[in-house]
Amino acid sequence: MLCLLLVVIIIIIAYNIKCKEGLVSRPLGATRQKYINDILDNKNMFDKRHTYYSAREKMPWLDAIIYEEVRHLARQNNLNKNSLNTVF
Repeated sequence: MLCLLLVVIIIIIAYNIKCKEGLVSRPLGATRQKYINDILDNKNMFDKRHTYYSAREKMPWLDAIIYEEVRHLARQNNLNKNSLNTVF
């Protein structure tokens, strides 16, 4: 019985280690391109007239940190695919 319990615990630990994500998971591939295209299509959401919450209505995946980084790029007139690749 003890041996069975140890095997189950080892399996659970191995599964958790395999599936563990970091604090920040970066989008990859098609997801990253979708996010970049969404930002470029809605670049007006990053000016002074709009807030983070209004941007979230159009882009529900957007978090506050990415919003601020993109807003900073927009203020510098540097909102393009190359600069957005550094955000993600």
